[in-house]
Amino acid sequence: MKLNYLKYIAGACLALTLSACYKDLGNYDYKDPDKVFIDGIGEYYTSLQGGYLEIIPKLGFRDAADDDSARYKYEWIAMKIGALVADKRKDLGNNKSLRINVNLPAGKYNVYYRILDTLTGLQWQKSFDIEVTSNIYEGWMLMTEVYGAPRVDMISKLKVNNVDVYTVQPDILTRVGSGLTLKGKPVGINCYRLNSLSTGYAIYLMTDQTTERVDAETFEYKSTMNIKYELLSNVAENFAPKVITSGSGGTSYMIEGTDAYYYEYVSNIRYSLPVNILKGEAKTFRVAPFLAPNAAVVNPMCAYYDLDNKRFVRQNGADGFMSPMPSVDTLFNYTTGKDLEYMTYTPFSNGNVFAILRDPEGSRQYLARFTIGANVKQVDYDTIPAAATDMNKATKYAVSPDFGYIFYTVGGKLYSYDVSLMSSKLMIDKGNEVFTQIRFRNSTLVVASYDPSKSEGANGTLATYTVQPVQGPLLPENSWSGVGKIVDFSYRAR
Repeated sequence: MKLNYLKYIAGACLALTLSACYKDLGNYDYKDPDKVFIDGIGEYYTSLQGGYLEIIPKLGFRDAADDDSARYKYEWIAMKIGALVADKRKDLGNNKSLRINVNLPAGKYNVYYRILDTLTGLQWQKSFDIEVTSNIYEGWMLMTEVYGAPRVDMISKLKVNNVDVYTVQPDILTRVGSGLTLKGKPVGINCYRLNSLSTGYAIYLMTDQTTERVDAETFEYKSTMNIKYELLSNVAENFAPKVITSGSGGTSYMIEGTDAYYYEYVSNIRYSLPVNILKGEAKTFRVAPFLAPNAAVVNPMCAYYDLDNKRFVRQNGADGFMSPMPSVDTLFNYTTGKDLEYMTYTPFSNGNVFAILRDPEGSRQYLARFTIGANVKQVDYDTIPAAATDMNKATKYAVSPDFGYIFYTVGGKLYSYDVSLMSSKLMIDKGNEVFTQIRFRNSTLVVASYDPSKSEGANGTLATYTVQPVQGPLLPENSWSGVGKIVDFSYRAR
């Protein structure tokens, strides 16, 4: 935080300079006399949208004669970080102290307190930051099922006295008057930054009939937020992707039915024609509903699985087509001839794709691992042994980015499979409850479950755990109940 001083030139330049300085809200060090000292303002404030904020500065004067409040003018100016120019500046007040109900849109602001001496033209400024939050500002977004229909719930996070406080908010779209009524069966949800624009944070809500977005700040819905409006090509009225995920460097990947689509903000590539076709070929092939984009910014690449030819393929950067995998490795054949049960990319071991395969006829499973990016290389291929308890009955999988353990669920049991020891360990047994989804957010394991014996619409639970080395017991972090049966979840981050 800096105290700024500015002395205006007398005469004809006074008006021009004064106007220019009022537009300049930067932090500068000037060498004018320290006539006014500003204290009593902190570096950082948080406020709930609509909440009351009071800041009472303490002003000191070098000369007693200067302590004449009638000669000073005051300004409190907020500049929203990352906003468009038209939405950036918000005037908060013109009094010596700030006492307001915070009616700013949620977000982060640089705030400037300015004092102008109307007799001398001297001006002083002190800057600080305010973060405005709302009850939908940040937290877990949940796509739930209630009586067979989709419902969006939220576990919102607010900071109260620098402590994270979570609030369960069922049916959040109705609560905020979103205007969106989802149809069909619930499928998925994903929240991530699609591009660097102020409106570029995406919240995708997916059912078997439609895929929609809502405004990331208010959850307001307009018909133009349907996914169809993000494509350059014409698509069917019932176009409804079931898998959407972010890659690196402003890339996104999407699967609708068995077709794959690609988006890249930097190169101005919009979703358009399907990319699930090899260069030089005339016919597309069907892809499995799994995406494994790498984390490289310079050379983004995504692994897919071709259902028709039972093989791994890749899309390189902004190519509007896919390519075969290189044939230099011999651990396994990328044309596996097997069915794909699960595939993901994980940062483990400098970045690996984990793929679980199964014989088309039978219960034998296999684990294939390979790198994807500038250097595509096979890492491992093994038959998953019987020591992986009931893994052939698993319904959900997730891979630890730190230890490479494969977590999987069977009913109400959660197991951890060590790929090095080739054995599994029971981590959680919830009895009659059923796990419905598992996923990692950074290094935290997040699991969703529901209790069939509890009331519909309030029988779901989301919990987070810390994963320990050597398959040590999971350490509980947080747990929230009272939501619908969770089909999918994603974190609305800031």
